[in-house]
Amino acid sequence: MRDEGYKVDDGAPDAYSNMDKVVLGRADGFAISIANVGVMDAVIAARHGTALTRLATPMRTSTLWLSASKAYYARQGEQVEAMWNWWGENAPRKLAEFVKNYPARK
Repeated sequence: MRDEGYKVDDGAPDAYSNMDKVVLGRADGFAISIANVGVMDAVIAARHGTALTRLATPMRTSTLWLSASKAYYARQGEQVEAMWNWWGENAPRKLAEFVKNYPARK
């Protein structure tokens, strides 16, 4: 993003600190990697109410890469394929379940 002319502050220790910076006016926005938009919306709303909002259209998206070495894939290809397929089919739902176990910090 720096290459595109955006001012980037990467000194926050976690996503919550970035959210706090935006609410306090110390930053204009922040980026976060998520697998389930609805879950993150609920976390942000629980912490900041309507003080923060998500862009309807992301400025940028990327793909999560789950990789395996050629040697490992040669030995465990069936298991690697099963992991990739499971991730593609289950990651957003499972992430929602995991996040429910951790209440939003206030």
